Amino acid sequence: MEDVKHQQKHHDNSTIEAKAKLIALCTQNLGGFYQANDTIESCAHPTTDHIVKIHITDANLVERTHMRMRYKEMQRQMNLESILDQVRKRMSGSAPQQGVDNDWTNLFFDFAEDISDPAMQSIWANAMVHELYRPNSISKCSLKFLHSLDNWEIKAFKKVAASAFIGKNGHPFVFRSVDNPLESDPLFSQTRMLSHCIAAGLINKGTRPLSVGFSFNYQGEDQVVSSGHLPEGTSVGYYIQSFTKIGSDLYRMVIKQPKQAVNDSRHEVWELLSDFLELGQCA
Repeated sequence: MEDVKHQQKHHDNSTIEAKAKLIALCTQNLGGFYQANDTIESCAHPTTDHIVKIHITDANLVERTHMRMRYKEMQRQMNLESILDQVRKRMSGSAPQQGVDNDWTNLFFDFAEDISDPAMQSIWANAMVHELYRPNSISKCSLKFLHSLDNWEIKAFKKVAASAFIGKNGHPFVFRSVDNPLESDPLFSQTRMLSHCIAAGLINKGTRPLSVGFSFNYQGEDQVVSSGHLPEGTSVGYYIQSFTKIGSDLYRMVIKQPKQAVNDSRHEVWELLSDFLELGQCA
């Protein structure tokens, strides 16, 4: 009988904590937990250190609606102000006279106003900065995709992007020593993360042969795959795997621009390639 009472007590405590968690979630995002019995409940996020105190306020339907809308709009306003403040601080020098597309801008603000995570706000600020300097470079589809991403997905993408180079066409790619995107690769260690990026539509599934004459950027310098005896276009035994348009746009938003930052992953790939290929600066 004691065991039954203990289990019931534990069940009751868990239920109370779960309800408090729900009320705290609504308080944080909506300003309170609104109920049809003309009350609003609110509380801080529950912890194990103290008993949660739930505050109850009387409010009719009209008052509850106004309070929720006012709270939500205030949160959105703060989100936009935080993002735009970062945009302003990252702007310098002159920008093209060409304006940013109105539809793109409207979509940006519609999405950005609901971004409260500081790390994600920084990425959205980068998107606006890039579009101001290079209008029509980031697509609306890329904004929609960014809006659907979680923080862990951004971190996974960054691990892949850390080994990426920029091709002559301005789009990122990764070097591969195998033509199977899911096969273990000594030249590219983030195979598991790459699989996720392929499934998400950020990187093309197929690879193409690396050939003589292929040019790319490394540390701000244009480099070219060359050979003293092989004609241009001849495969050299390695492959490249390109980012999609959305992946390319996301790369611009999360990786330092315009010059690629020096990092160990990219430098390691460069050193490995240099041992087997003739790489030099473009004439």
